[in-house]
Amino acid sequence: MCVGIAWLLIHLTKTQDAVFLVMDRANWKIARVNINVLFIGLLLPGGLFVPVLWLPLNKRGNSSTAERLVLMNRFLHVWQHLGSSPVTVPADREFIGLEWFVRLRRSNFSLVIRARWQDYLPLVAQSLDKTIYKTSRLIERKVKANSLFPASFAVNGYTFYYTAQFNTGSRKGKDKWLILISDEKDIATINAAYRKRWGIEVFFLHCKTNGMNFEDLNLKAPQKLQLMMGVVAIAYCLSIAEGLRIEKVKPCKIKKSKNGQFRAISIFRQGFDSLKSRLHLLWELKIWLVKCLRNTKKIVFKKPTLEILTQSVQ
Repeated sequence: MCVGIAWLLIHLTKTQDAVFLVMDRANWKIARVNINVLFIGLLLPGGLFVPVLWLPLNKRGNSSTAERLVLMNRFLHVWQHLGSSPVTVPADREFIGLEWFVRLRRSNFSLVIRARWQDYLPLVAQSLDKTIYKTSRLIERKVKANSLFPASFAVNGYTFYYTAQFNTGSRKGKDKWLILISDEKDIATINAAYRKRWGIEVFFLHCKTNGMNFEDLNLKAPQKLQLMMGVVAIAYCLSIAEGLRIEKVKPCKIKKSKNGQFRAISIFRQGFDSLKSRLHLLWELKIWLVKCLRNTKKIVFKKPTLEILTQSVQ
């Protein structure tokens, strides 16, 4: 069932020349029970996130490399016959690890992943032939002088670029540094790719509390949780599709503030409110969904170019 849902979600997603594949984890509590779910999905133009697969984690805390590879392999079994579009994986600090980096590069995926200050400092120091202390002081001087410190290190034949810069989005001085690890060298490309991961945070907001209210369902059984997430994912994608359709007919008003411009209503909310007002019965949803699928441009499949991560995880 969930593989079929994944196919449907990809069918509703228009491919781009450059594909951004985002992975992140959502968690919440039901009484004393911790719900912890790992998501993977695609970004539409404009930064809209479309969930494709998810994995409930039977534990608290961060995901492991093994768990990420399980989800990535499932995704690639669905995605492997798509064209040769380059794939970039932007992710936050949870998704670090040299083994994980190498596995992504082995499958021809680019990556832009945030790290903590101390995570790869020894490797950078080794590449510069300096002590960790001197490397740390060098980074601070270079960032203060040039707003950027670039370096590189190699792992298993793959070159990774370590960039340090001031975190302009930090609050009250917390997280002073923004450390990004990537196989790309150009800082503009790296920063632009990392900013795209914010789309999955918006998806979490809409699905957990601000729209779908998934948390209020109080589902605890993994099987029920997995299936209901599929239903929510489809509803979310349909809301996005409807919102984009409305935007073409009647563009949303743009408001201004001291921090810049913003939409008066999000694409999701625009479509979600429209569907709520039009679809009240199951048969109405069925008719509308069939019509939507018929009008959706189908994906053109080509020879597979992405290598599946078939190596066993110990």
